[in-house]
Amino acid sequence: MHDMYATDKRDPTINGGGLVYAGDYNLGVLSLLDPKRHTVETIKVPVRDRNLPASNFAQPTMQVPSLFWGEELIWSETQRTEVKNVDAKGRLWMMTTFRLPDNPAWCKEGSTNKFAQYFPIARSGRQMAYYDPKTKQTTLIDTCFNTHHAAYAEDQDDTIFVAGLGSGLSWFKVRVFEQTTVSSGRGLRGAANWRASIAPSARC
Repeated sequence: MHDMYATDKRDPTINGGGLVYAGDYNLGVLSLLDPKRHTVETIKVPVRDRNLPASNFAQPTMQVPSLFWGEELIWSETQRTEVKNVDAKGRLWMMTTFRLPDNPAWCKEGSTNKFAQYFPIARSGRQMAYYDPKTKQTTLIDTCFNTHHAAYAEDQDDTIFVAGLGSGLSWFKVRVFEQTTVSSGRGLRGAANWRASIAPSARC
């Protein structure tokens, strides 16, 4: 297991006595621990594309043959699923890879999207998703920016700030996504935003 969550840091009373979630970084599997029934259920996080590339952190060859596996590579880290938070609706938010790295046109140079015009992003190594235990459905969120660690704001948009490798500072407005997806079907483009991050030079 890579990490584990059971509640929302902004309100630790959420999901009291509910499921405890853990993410498997290698296999793209969620483990759901029920502390009341003393049971564990595993579910596979869905993917959109097959043949996802291995993570840059996964070794391409065996440095030393395994006594059991020999030269076989068993650690590819194709989905790199990390659980991040349980929100007020009891949904588990996660960062996970579900598609190939090439971004859709609205993320790239030449797009009419104002964030892409400012800082176009051609590739995204990992995206976002959430799992709803009530419906047992996983919603995939196809972000332009890479995703990694996240911080959850206490604002009206329920904003998730994301530190993605190579993507600058990114943020995702959950309320905007939900409202505009229902009304127009274009919620993602209004909810997923980013800016380039520029580190100050040591000579300044």
